Amino acid sequence: MKKQLWLYAALLINLNSDLAHAKPQDKQTPDDDSGAVYNDSKKGIGVLPAAALAISTCAELQGINNDLSGEYYLANNVNCAGFDAGDGNGFLPIGNEATPFVGTFDGQEFSISNVLINRPTMDYVGVFGRAGAVDGSDEAIISRVTVKRFNITGRQFVGGLVGQLSYSSAENVHSQGVVTGEAGLGGLVGSNLYSIITNATSSGSVNGDHTGTDPNKIAYGGLVGSNDGGHISCSSSNVNVLGDYKLGGLAGENVGGTISQSFANGTVDGFSEVGGLAGENISGTIANCFATGAVTGEDEVAGLVGLQDADGVNPMIRNSYATGKPTGVSNTGGLLGLMIKGACADNYYDMTTSGVATDGCGAGGRTTAQMQMQNTYPGWDFNNTWQMNGYPDLRCAPTPPPPILDTDNDGIYDDEDNCPLDANTDQADLDKDGLGDVCDNDDDNDTILDPADNCPITPNPDQADLDKDGFGNVCDDDDDNDKVLDPSDNCPLIANPDQADLDKDGLGDVCDDDDDNDKVLDPVDNCPLIANPDQADLDKDGLGDSCDDDVDGDGIVNGQDNCQLIANPDQKDSDADGTGDACDTPESLAVQTTGLIVTRNAQANDDLAQFKMSSMQDLGAAAKAAAATAKANKTPLALTIQFGATGATPIYSYTAIAADLASVAGNRLLFHSADKKVQITCPFSAARCVVNIRKTDLDNAQLDALLTGELTVSLQVGVSTYSNTGTWKQFNSGNGKVTTYRKNK
Repeated sequence: MKKQLWLYAALLINLNSDLAHAKPQDKQTPDDDSGAVYNDSKKGIGVLPAAALAISTCAELQGINNDLSGEYYLANNVNCAGFDAGDGNGFLPIGNEATPFVGTFDGQEFSISNVLINRPTMDYVGVFGRAGAVDGSDEAIISRVTVKRFNITGRQFVGGLVGQLSYSSAENVHSQGVVTGEAGLGGLVGSNLYSIITNATSSGSVNGDHTGTDPNKIAYGGLVGSNDGGHISCSSSNVNVLGDYKLGGLAGENVGGTISQSFANGTVDGFSEVGGLAGENISGTIANCFATGAVTGEDEVAGLVGLQDADGVNPMIRNSYATGKPTGVSNTGGLLGLMIKGACADNYYDMTTSGVATDGCGAGGRTTAQMQMQNTYPGWDFNNTWQMNGYPDLRCAPTPPPPILDTDNDGIYDDEDNCPLDANTDQADLDKDGLGDVCDNDDDNDTILDPADNCPITPNPDQADLDKDGFGNVCDDDDDNDKVLDPSDNCPLIANPDQADLDKDGLGDVCDDDDDNDKVLDPVDNCPLIANPDQADLDKDGLGDSCDDDVDGDGIVNGQDNCQLIANPDQKDSDADGTGDACDTPESLAVQTTGLIVTRNAQANDDLAQFKMSSMQDLGAAAKAAAATAKANKTPLALTIQFGATGATPIYSYTAIAADLASVAGNRLLFHSADKKVQITCPFSAARCVVNIRKTDLDNAQLDALLTGELTVSLQVGVSTYSNTGTWKQFNSGNGKVTTYRKNK
């Protein structure tokens, strides 16, 4: 009672009095309507002390416990997400019942966010547990700070910012979060003991016991749980309050304190003494206030104050109104539920929105239309305190921000939750569109809604589905539905369960456009499954020789054809050696070299050495066929003419190699060198072979030696050689210019 008398005595003191700078027990409190700010001689609110210590981190904030009388300020926003004091219960409140915080703390308009405190058996719980000495011997000043997105749990005297504020002050302070406990709970301050709170807001929820079985579980308020001898001005609350007894949208109970120029618009749900602004007003003053939230309870339930009574000093409610709907069993009023003692003056409530026709204060019930007319409120100060904004609105009270809630109870507050109505602690957001996957109806952001999307978490606006299995190609791990998963499938888009890969190039045959890997694409490859880069096709039937089972096109399959490369449909084999006559080559064949050799003078411009050999028919068809086979197969073939003794260095020799074989046609062999210096013609029917050698550069002696020596003629086809050697002697000699020789018979 002594403290209450101090407060009300202070109300009579002029704001300009020297007592404004007196000791704590003589502190000045402004007039209940003014909303003026208390100022202390040592620690003025909003004035940053020169020796103040900067707080930049949550650990530094926690460290204030090491010096509870220091002067501090926030240097930046402080995020306490994940912070723990070391005991697994989150942040440890600054100051406690025995050793309160008695310093200054200036937030400089910065915030403290994501504070988690889980200490359900501890009293005096908040960012600051207890601030200010309970006997008034020393005070704390807290200013210009917002605590938000907090979740704070204690037993009693629990607040978002301060558990209990004693003989101290808090100005321009704000809270947004959740407070849970048993008694003395406030969104901002749990217990305001002979302290001043001004320009403050709170939003969120206050969750107390709601069983109605323990009458000691009291004082639940949106801003302050219990305002015991304290002063609250120019403040507001948007908090949903749940508890048992003495619940208010702004203050659970106002005992000997003052609440002025403040309002509440959150819902309040309790059992007894339940009000939109205050649960009870005991010897306190409520002036120039209003409440708009719905109120629910059983007894003493009202739009503004549930119960008003006196404990020495008569309480007062004046110049205030309510629009919320009260729902109760007994003592339910539009403005006041039950008044035992006290007074009311110039108060109103909205009969239309409240649905209540009576009031415990005798306040004037008005329709909504009347409540929104300024002339309904005679005597109210619309120059300094009020202004019309539909209903009357306060000029000094700040509007509280929307509550920061955790609607889906996933530990992430709604303002940071990408699915505020669906629990998703991982906050997964596949398409990074700001909507969490659990509540995003187009997870991959491809404009196809998930229920109709065949790949709901992988973008595929074309909805391509090769195997028509209901899974889009981009998310189907077996696109061709051949039971071989795409990472292992050598043809992922064409079904090939056997995974055949002829050329072992890693591409299955069904999707390989060069199955034999011979660099000739399958559509133009005459042997698409057997490598044949030369595309040889002897019989010109469109099938390459490598894959043609009848290469010579004679109707006899290769395995049964005795001449696979030369057409011989009759399969004639005279010597019964398994090789048909058309391609059979005898091991030796005598070459008769009877005939003439004619030479011309070596000095002539067109030297010519010509010999004829008869019996060329002895070479016959076999030699011709062998030569044709050799040409077709690109096997060695050569015709050698050599003058000189056998085994000795020849006087002259020439070998017509395969490259010089011009043709095997017209019943003859035709050889000539690239420079046409040597030309050899062996027409078989003429029974002779003529060799023309031009510009031999041989002198007469060499010619004489050549023409009197030996002549060896060899025809080599593959591994077979046809050869004969004869001795030539001079037959007749002329003037040296033309000499004819004949071989001895």
